[in-house]
Amino acid sequence: MADRLLGFVPVFELEDTLLYPLLGAVLEYLEEVLSMLVETTEENRVHLLSLVCTLVEHTERVVRHCMDQECGVGEVPSLPRVLPKILITTFSYLGRGEIIATTDLLKAELANCFSKSRNWMALFLGLVEEKKIRTVLEDELDILVSLCSELVSFHQVLIPLDFKLAVLACMVWRVHVKLISTHKVRLVDRFDLTLAIEAIINSKLCGQLARFRQLL
Repeated sequence: MADRLLGFVPVFELEDTLLYPLLGAVLEYLEEVLSMLVETTEENRVHLLSLVCTLVEHTERVVRHCMDQECGVGEVPSLPRVLPKILITTFSYLGRGEIIATTDLLKAELANCFSKSRNWMALFLGLVEEKKIRTVLEDELDILVSLCSELVSFHQVLIPLDFKLAVLACMVWRVHVKLISTHKVRLVDRFDLTLAIEAIINSKLCGQLARFRQLL
């Protein structure tokens, strides 16, 4: 329903009328649906994964519409604030594929969810690169700081999954570096630039520990 109303909502009303309530509801509903995947029956998992795909598809249409609007992140703050949380939650649960996908049908549904979520993630990164961030405005600077932190958080979620998502993680770092480089003067006192280095080092240590356990 929300994506059908998009064309009737002026850009300056998108946030309060549509984005804030929609994305908040999607995040809450996805957390509930995804948390049920491990505990429910195989038959129910098929329906739940199909529901996740439907939510991703409808929300993706909303994101695409916002990309086409001439506005900055200040007009649509829920996109950079809530979308990363939705994506991190989705990939975190889908990463438990060995527990969730116990049949060929479930594996197919899980692969479909991964594919749609991966496309959605690429769309989000494109939006972040495209939208103007006016760091002279305090609220948009806060959005940028929050966004940079969320981008760092994607590393440990994406890297363990598979090669294609590892490539997506590289795209995340590219966007992160671009944001840091573009706004470094304003970020230097507001954002811990060592977070990215720590995330990469920690993931390498975890990988080495995992390989060491396999050898024991």
